[in-house]
Amino acid sequence: MQPGDRGDAAVRQQLAKAADDLQNVNYVALSTDLKAQYDTAKRFITLGGQALKEQNLVFAATLAEKAGAIAT
Repeated sequence: MQPGDRGDAAVRQQLAKAADDLQNVNYVALSTDLKAQYDTAKRFITLGGQALKEQNLVFAATLAEKAGAIAT
């Protein structure tokens, strides 16, 4: 798959959805374990965006999926 393909857009959308979900979380109210999960999801989103820039769609999709699962 090439950058700009439908898959690329889908991964970007999935990363954006996970980021939006995290914005609705009150980080201060989270337990230590949940804060760690929140931070992990944020890191997956960042790494997913970086993987997209590097045209590594498979890795980006994996990170987007994991971030989405945690953020939900």
